[in-house]
Amino acid sequence: MSHSKDSEHTRRLVLKGAAAMLTSACAPASLVSPIEGDWTDSGLTDEANSGTRSGAPPMTEWDDTGVTPPSYCETTAEAGEGPYFLSDAPSRTDLTDSGESGTIITLLLTFRNAACELLSGAVVDFWHAQQNEEYDMSGADGNYRCTLRTGFDGTLQIKTIRPIPYPLSETNWIPAHFHFKVRAQGHPELITQLRFVDDPFDDGGVPTEQLLNPTVAADGSETATYTFVLPT
Repeated sequence: MSHSKDSEHTRRLVLKGAAAMLTSACAPASLVSPIEGDWTDSGLTDEANSGTRSGAPPMTEWDDTGVTPPSYCETTAEAGEGPYFLSDAPSRTDLTDSGESGTIITLLLTFRNAACELLSGAVVDFWHAQQNEEYDMSGADGNYRCTLRTGFDGTLQIKTIRPIPYPLSETNWIPAHFHFKVRAQGHPELITQLRFVDDPFDDGGVPTEQLLNPTVAADGSETATYTFVLPT
């Protein structure tokens, strides 16, 4: 009898050890052997993130998770920069502190290359006119200006006050628009504009694909999305 009990005990120990090895082999990597070292998330704005996280190396392009993009994306058309660009604008995503009243609009922006791959680390300058129909030229940190860097998912979010059309003369008006200057490693600089559908002053200066059609929330605020595609 004692021999039988010893054999049964040994068999249970072997099975228990095998189960533990199998559980370890099938566990997520973070539970088995965490990756050593930290990386700085330079793809996010200073306002959004200034710390470090573990577990992933820096990347220049980020693949869509669970998404199979087309093999080619149509590049965004260029449009005039105008005379009002200022460099070195602050890194900020909320531009609604100008003291002006108007429609608040949030822009959800994505950046890709012509192969439809998401671009991280792209530098994006953004600016637009004030509600008084003029640009704030008081300095780089003036109203409605920012310089941002896309995150690892190739996206940005900017909250601002929707611009209005402004006159060049008594008979010539410029439709409401946003300015963008986009720079990414390995790509030519893209200078362009986004405008709005149904603008009475639309002059065809940008393709219809670059006319925003915002969604209006119950409180009157708006949200608009656009995907920029940089040329190669």
